[in-house]
Amino acid sequence: MITSKKFCYIKAITQCGYLSDFCEFIYAKYNFQEPSTIPNMPPTMAYEPEIWIIGSNIIEELKKNPPKKRDFSILLNEILKVIKTKKYESGRESFVMTLHYFNKYPIVKEILSTLLDDRQLYGFAIGELKKMKCYNYTEKINKILQSEKTTWIKHEAKQYLKKAQGDLI
Repeated sequence: MITSKKFCYIKAITQCGYLSDFCEFIYAKYNFQEPSTIPNMPPTMAYEPEIWIIGSNIIEELKKNPPKKRDFSILLNEILKVIKTKKYESGRESFVMTLHYFNKYPIVKEILSTLLDDRQLYGFAIGELKKMKCYNYTEKINKILQSEKTTWIKHEAKQYLKKAQGDLI
């Protein structure tokens, strides 16, 4: 991580506003373009991978201690704030990948259904819905599959539809 300010998971699960404030700090500090290291790839914004790493760190913590016995509503609310902050662009992707850990909260399915309309995040939303075995969106995901060009997203959509069909039989 290029920031001197260190992310604290304990604060993220206990303090309202900590996670969203931390991401905003990263955004403000690293709101500039970095040249691509891969030929023919467009430059990226420096904050995107930094914010993505925070979400990735949260995933690692949730793997160790899933939110089953304890109330993780503060963390979930903060994750949802980050996901809804479109200016974070691809940095939001890893936060979407945390949502299956919160499947006991009804709002998660609602949010994932809205993310199926977000071109930048719908591939990740499909993956989360698949993990949660939530197969209410076959029509929408079939439309995504028909128009999508990105291989990994097409694969996620096909897997979702295949599993949905298996669960309905």
